[in-house]
Amino acid sequence: MLPDLVLRGSVLGARSVDIIRHGHDICEARRSHARCRCGRRRTQTSVDAPTLGLMALSTDERQAFLAEPHIGALSIAAGPDAAPLLIPIWYDYSPGGDLWFLTGARSRKVALLEAAGKCTMMVERWSPSIRYVSASGTVVSTTPATLADLSTMANRYLPAEAVGGYVSAASAGLPDQVRVTVRLDHWLGADMGRVS
Repeated sequence: MLPDLVLRGSVLGARSVDIIRHGHDICEARRSHARCRCGRRRTQTSVDAPTLGLMALSTDERQAFLAEPHIGALSIAAGPDAAPLLIPIWYDYSPGGDLWFLTGARSRKVALLEAAGKCTMMVERWSPSIRYVSASGTVVSTTPATLADLSTMANRYLPAEAVGGYVSAASAGLPDQVRVTVRLDHWLGADMGRVS
């Protein structure tokens, strides 16, 4: 079992409170308490995190970060009685432009996008600092995918030596793919510093 990660003082500077991660669960405990809110004892390794601090990203920083080849988390409304669809996806974006991705023409994503007309893309990293950007926007076009689209996406995410083989294999399904283009209207983004 991995040791718990304890950050001395909260991200937002409440020095009497520690943020604790048990595997994938995050909770908090007062510095003087032997147990955190979930009831587990604080017996594992802890580290000081003096460099953590929330800092909003500028427009240029948000756009530059989204332009990096992260795996996106795409969220689409799924109706009033259902939770949003949330899936990992490859995407492409250049600062100042529209975001686009490829998907199956008859996929649930496309059906939901046609109904909602909008979506959100979120990307994140943990190193060298904890950073995220979330961008929401309006679907402006859904067009048949081309071989150039497929090659662009493969070159963005794959090592050069793997691009040819991937494009050759994936092109067989190209007639069933569409390119969804999204105009980004609303942004959120922050950098929370390093864990050191």
